[in-house]
Amino acid sequence: MIFLETDRLILRDYTEHDFEGYCKLKMDAKTMYYLQDIQLHSLEEARSDFYHVLNDIKSPERKFYFLHMELKDTHEQVGSIGYTVVANTPLGKLVHLGYFTYSKFWGNGYTSEAMKKVLEYAFAENDVYRIMGAKIPTDEELKDLEEFDEFVWIDLGYVLPGLIDMWEEK
Repeated sequence: MIFLETDRLILRDYTEHDFEGYCKLKMDAKTMYYLQDIQLHSLEEARSDFYHVLNDIKSPERKFYFLHMELKDTHEQVGSIGYTVVANTPLGKLVHLGYFTYSKFWGNGYTSEAMKKVLEYAFAENDVYRIMGAKIPTDEELKDLEEFDEFVWIDLGYVLPGLIDMWEEK
């Protein structure tokens, strides 16, 4: 069971008690606007998705490391943050990074704070070697692209100061 803390947040594996909050988060149109491919639209779909997540947590071949993100002082749900294992390589895990948070928490630094902690865990404790992510370009950035394929992929082999030593040792 993963349980991480920052100054303001608790990041932890989902439990059965989180079903209602998980559904609300993944059904929220504004929160999931850029992630419509994984947005949930029915209680039945949510139940199936949630129990898949819970079963994966127990698996020795775990793929999904998305954590429930909540405020430490009130335990209010902020969102979900983490990564999916894309491949296990001789050097370690190759993962795809992501997050989704309620809009009322945007601009408060919660995602940056949580991401730093998740990356520390990934590199130091979970044998992650390389991280990939996707950036959805702004309208201004789109003007500079001749061809646009919905996402611009970025490879974040090293992300945060202090983590480079762990990454280079692999």
